[in-house]
Amino acid sequence: MEIKIEKLKPNKYNPREIFRGAAMEELKASIADSGLIHPILVRPIGNSTYEVVAGMRRYYAMKDLGYETIECHVRKLTDFEAILLAYTENIQRENLTPIETGRMYKNLMDNLPSNGNKNLRDYKISDSKKIENIAKKMNVSTFKIRSYISLMDLPKEIQDLIELNFHDSKSGLPTYYGFELARLSKLGESVMHEFYERYYADPDLRLSIENFKKKISEKLEESKLKEKAEKEQLEIKSKKIAMEIESLLSSKEKYEQKINETIEEIKKQYEQEIVSENAVEFLEEEIEKEVSTERIDKFAKEMRELQNQINDLDVLLERVRQESIRICPYCLAKIDMPIIEKRKEVFAAGIEKYELELKQFNLRKSMNIKFKKDLEENTSMLKKKIKDLEQKQAELEEIENELK
Repeated sequence: MEIKIEKLKPNKYNPREIFRGAAMEELKASIADSGLIHPILVRPIGNSTYEVVAGMRRYYAMKDLGYETIECHVRKLTDFEAILLAYTENIQRENLTPIETGRMYKNLMDNLPSNGNKNLRDYKISDSKKIENIAKKMNVSTFKIRSYISLMDLPKEIQDLIELNFHDSKSGLPTYYGFELARLSKLGESVMHEFYERYYADPDLRLSIENFKKKISEKLEESKLKEKAEKEQLEIKSKKIAMEIESLLSSKEKYEQKINETIEEIKKQYEQEIVSENAVEFLEEEIEKEVSTERIDKFAKEMRELQNQINDLDVLLERVRQESIRICPYCLAKIDMPIIEKRKEVFAAGIEKYELELKQFNLRKSMNIKFKKDLEENTSMLKKKIKDLEQKQAELEEIENELK
């Protein structure tokens, strides 16, 4: 089947990324002289487009030569089948480099199907199990697969050195040194660079593979001991923070209880439902009523009037005693001493009533001020404890994540 080149897409899973060199030029010359002998294999990917599965070098050669169409075999393939075919073709036609081999195994591991339709990456299956499955399918050891996949963890500069050594054994970095360096991947790229520079880059200081491996083992052991010590410190810190959280929770409950008790007291005093969110505002309104100038002035005026009434009666009684008068000079009514004394008692009782009410006002005002102060202080402390608690919980979560 002839397919236009513009409808073809390169294989995204092809382990080989570089398509050039003498072998590529020879292929282009052969196609220019004799045409394409073997069609390339493609698979449909939708929208009338196809992905090249096998024949990437032929695809690029014909594209460089300006061909508009290519003879293709079309097959429906899964990602895994496409990767496997691409690998097979590269092995048959030209050896893959160590980095390309590692990339190929990684692609296979990421796309190995568990059945005809789904990929293992859709399931929580361990990498070890995936590698075992690939090893069986490809008839290679799991050790080999792990070793080559580990090269994917190396810094790009070191990968390039391994590629260089593959083409020229006197240059770059041998693959077996790369396998050892990859053991340091968990320690970071800087450590891998450091080991390469210190123990291999300089020919005069270069270690044998045995000593190189020994140095790396020593570094890993050192890192393991350091990690163990750090873990112990984190566990100690975790326990300390857990105790602090427990204390903060206890304090939080204590302040919540104090706030609830104050709210209950307010409800009891005013015989109405009060919610904690509005309690301070309610108390402020009540305090404002208690210190109302208009209300206090009214009480003072009424008390003065009653006191004036008593004073007038005292003056009258004094004249009665001194002048022995029996008729009131103001109203000409007969003076009745018991009635006057009774009236004084009524006026005095009125003053006493107002004094008692003022005293109750002051008591309520003081009580409300205390309620308000307690609520504000306890609410402020509660907010602080909640904030501290959230901070400690976040710290503990961070430590627990580090310990995983």
